[in-house]
Amino acid sequence: MDRKPLHDILTPGDGPRRSKRSATSQTQVREVERERKKRGGGIFQNWKIWGGILLGVALFGFLLSFFFGDARISVHPKQATTFVNGTFSAQKNGGDRKLSYQTISLERTETKEVRATGEEDVEERASGKIVVFNSFSSDSQRLIRNTRFQTPEGLVYRIRDSISVPGFTREDGEIAPGSLEVTVYADEPGEEYNIGLADFKLPGFKDAGLKEQYEDFYARSKTSMTGGFIGVRKSVEEGELARARAELQETLRNDLRNAAQSEKPESFYLFEESIYYTFEASQRESEGDNAFVEEKGTLHGILFEKEALARFIAQETLASYDGGRVEILNPSELSVRIEIGETERPWTLNELPVSLEGEIRLVWNYDEAQLKEDLAGKDKAALPTILSGYQSIERAEVVVRPFWAQAFPENPEEISVSRILD
Repeated sequence: MDRKPLHDILTPGDGPRRSKRSATSQTQVREVERERKKRGGGIFQNWKIWGGILLGVALFGFLLSFFFGDARISVHPKQATTFVNGTFSAQKNGGDRKLSYQTISLERTETKEVRATGEEDVEERASGKIVVFNSFSSDSQRLIRNTRFQTPEGLVYRIRDSISVPGFTREDGEIAPGSLEVTVYADEPGEEYNIGLADFKLPGFKDAGLKEQYEDFYARSKTSMTGGFIGVRKSVEEGELARARAELQETLRNDLRNAAQSEKPESFYLFEESIYYTFEASQRESEGDNAFVEEKGTLHGILFEKEALARFIAQETLASYDGGRVEILNPSELSVRIEIGETERPWTLNELPVSLEGEIRLVWNYDEAQLKEDLAGKDKAALPTILSGYQSIERAEVVVRPFWAQAFPENPEEISVSRILD
C-alpha cells in the first residue's frame, strides 16, 4: 500500500496553531518576570528614600540639640517646723538680730447726707498734716503731747499725742534731717485757722532758752488746715448721726485696710491684729433740710519685715539655726498681738511688747541667680561640690538636654531652677 506523505495526514493549520500557542506562553512568562523584578526594585527604592529621610531628621535633631540644649534643676531647700509662744520686746527700726518693726499711716474721708432736724451753735478747730524735721541731733527727739507749732503770722497748732522725731543722718557729708508726719490741731476754733501751706517753728524751745533746738527743729505743712468754724449749723438727731457715723466708719475700715495691704512694701507683713483705726467726725455745710456728715478715718499699721521676722523666730526657737536667710511658709498661722493698753497709741512709741504664737514652717532661701552662675559651663559631676557651698540646700536633681550632654549650658539663662517643698 502506498504511504501518504506526512503533510497529507495533518489538516491544514494544525502545525502553525501549536507553534503560536507556545510562543505566546513564553512571552507571558517573560512579561511576568519583568513585572516581578520591576515591583521588587520599586520597594527597594522606596526603602532607600524613607531611610534617607529618617537619617536626615535624626541628623537635624542632633544638630538642633546643640543650639537648644538646656538644664533643669529641682532644688530641695532646708525646712523646719517650729513653735513660737512668747512676748518679745520689739524696737522701731531695730537691728538685724532684734524683733523690729516700722509703721504705716493712711487717711481717707467719707461723707453721708442725712436729714437735719434742728440747729445748734458750733465751734470747731481746724486741723491738717505737717512734717516735723530734726536737724539738731542724730538721736531721736521726743516731743510731748500739746507741743506747739507756730506760723510766722502767730497762729498756733498743737499735737494731741507725744511723738518721737528720728535723728538726722549724713549723706555725702551733708546732714539729712530726720522727719515725721503728724496731725496738728488749731489752738482756737474758728475759720481764721483755715490756712494753706505754711512753715512752723516750735516756740517751746525758745521759751526754754534752747536756742539751738529752736533753730534746728522746724515743720512744714503737708496739707492745708481745714475745718475751723464758729457759728450756727443745722443739727442731726443723735440716733441718726450715730447710724451715719457707724456706716461711714465701716466703709472707711474696709477702704483703709485694702489700701494699706496694696500700698505697703511687698517685703513686709501687715497683720490684722497690728492695725489700728482712729476716727474724727465733723459736719459740713447744709443744703435745705439735709446736712452732710463727714468722717475722717486714719489707719495706723505696725509692719514687720518678712525675712527679719522669720530670722528672729528661727533664732529664738531653733537651737540648730545657722543664721541663714529664712522665710515663713504659713504666715496666716502666726498670731501677732501688740500687748498694750486700749488707750495707748502704739504707732507713737519706739518700743512695743509683741506677742508671737503659732506653729511655723520655715524654709531656707538661696541665691538662685548665683546658683545658675556657679553651675554654668560646669561638668554635671561637679553638682555635689557646687551644692556643698549652699548650706540652705539639702539636695537637688538635675536634667540636662540633650541627654548625652555631660556639662551644664555655658549661658546661665539656659538653666532653670525650681524650688521643691517636701
